Amino acid sequence: MRNFIIRLLSVLGRFLGVIIQKTNRFLCDCKMAFCFNFNTSRQKNSFGSFGKGSIIYGHLTTENPQNIFIGENAIVQNHCMLESWHFPYMETKGELRIGDNCNIGEFSHITTINKIVIGNNLLTGRFVLITDNTHGKTDGEGLDSHPFDREILSKGPVIIGNNVWLADKVSVMPGVTIGDGVIVAANAVVTHDIPPYSIAAGNPAKVIKRMRKVEE
Repeated sequence: MRNFIIRLLSVLGRFLGVIIQKTNRFLCDCKMAFCFNFNTSRQKNSFGSFGKGSIIYGHLTTENPQNIFIGENAIVQNHCMLESWHFPYMETKGELRIGDNCNIGEFSHITTINKIVIGNNLLTGRFVLITDNTHGKTDGEGLDSHPFDREILSKGPVIIGNNVWLADKVSVMPGVTIGDGVIVAANAVVTHDIPPYSIAAGNPAKVIKRMRKVEE
């Protein structure tokens, strides 16, 4: 009898454990779904456009979201920053366009005073920086002033093609074009154009492999 009760309690324990686990998972999924849809509904109308099926996961910081355009079925993960800046000395306003089916990883920062255009199906890791601007010139002027007080400049727009993968902590710098199908390794700093279907790595990033030749 004693062994029977022990086995019965063991079975009941496992059964209750499974039920509690599934219940907790269900409640967690419900909470996440509520939070995601709440955050998306609260912010999507502030954007220049916000495509069908796109979702904002968690907290998102924006600057001038009316100049930010997001395609369909895109995901912006938690704690990202999407910024479009315009200062009195600038002739243009920053414009950010994110294509369809993009997934922007947590803690990523995309900032523009010129133009950043991202194609479809971009996948980024966490802590990715994409910027078309810098604080001050690199010719030595203004180095005796606080970086915050220096004029913000752009060397040119950033263009990212389709089906690009930017791994964790990649930085894409001003004036860069990244071709279709490119993979950029973790921690790389992209300061020059990367041709289509290449793997780039390093600081500054260099092409380490051409995965496919592009017909001229």
